[in-house]
Amino acid sequence: MAVTELTFRVMASDAHVILVDPAQGAEDYARSRLEELERRWSRFLPGSDISRLNTTPEALVLVSSDTIALLATMKQAWRL
Repeated sequence: MAVTELTFRVMASDAHVILVDPAQGAEDYARSRLEELERRWSRFLPGSDISRLNTTPEALVLVSSDTIALLATMKQAWRL
């Protein structure tokens, strides 16, 4: 069993990703996926889903399915 660990900065935090028997390219995919989510969810990037939602709260804003899942999870956590 091969274990690969990655540590890098993303979303103003230290990411620690552990891959067990990773497929070829899994390391690059893990890093790029987290960087993609940062671009969608950063409140500091004007084009991110979160920034667009915050600047136009009364308007219909199309967002990614990742952002919908994030908001649904946040709502559920708030209820709990």
